[in-house]
Amino acid sequence: MRSFVPLPEILAELKGVGIKSKAVTRSYENLLGKLGSELYILEHAPLNDIGRAESPLLAEAISRLRKGNVNRRSGYDGKYGMIRMFQG
Repeated sequence: MRSFVPLPEILAELKGVGIKSKAVTRSYENLLGKLGSELYILEHAPLNDIGRAESPLLAEAISRLRKGNVNRRSGYDGKYGMIRMFQG
């Protein structure tokens, strides 16, 4: 079984903004238009294509996600856990 982080959450982390920000929405729609579905981007799209469509940093984040090399923080007392692609 594989687990993924939603693409808007990854974009928000990289941009340092909220998940519903205009910057995230623009990038998300741009990526879908250039590369295809979110699941395809997260699981199969060539990293070079992702880097060209958005940024090398996004390609690195998705590479880490695919390898399971992410930072996990467990939830507690009714708070959700967090998964980060990079330290933080």
